[in-house]
Amino acid sequence: MRRKDISSKDSPGVCISGCVYHDIMKTIGSVSPEMGGILGVRGNIIEKFFFDGQHSSYEKKESVYIPDISKLNSVLQSWYEEGITFAGVIHSHPLDMRKLSAADVVYANRIMKENGLKYVHFPLVFPDDGTIIWYEVSSGGAVNELTYEVKKDF
Repeated sequence: MRRKDISSKDSPGVCISGCVYHDIMKTIGSVSPEMGGILGVRGNIIEKFFFDGQHSSYEKKESVYIPDISKLNSVLQSWYEEGITFAGVIHSHPLDMRKLSAADVVYANRIMKENGLKYVHFPLVFPDDGTIIWYEVSSGGAVNELTYEVKKDF
């Protein structure tokens, strides 16, 4: 699925609906590292989040989030019908891994290449302290940290 460009060039940061933020913190933010899901955008606001519940293979020696691609593609199709476009992949890391891994960046580049995207959001959630670091990966290879704002839902 293609998505509208909502890069940091268009605004100083990312806007997330309050409901999405709370859903992220109740799911990814409250379980062991290396769990994740996808984000959807409409009108420059992250309005959708899907937690795929896929079992992670987190161990002290190795950690990796493996998405359920079939399930996520089905969700993306449903979102597309609602006017929601794919914004990125969100997943959790252990507290001592505050940056995207090399494998994360490779995966982000694969998503961009397969979907004709210029960039993709790839935020990290840290269940141990409840923080999110919002990253954007560009097809040129740059990884940028963005600010984000949680919008009140009316």
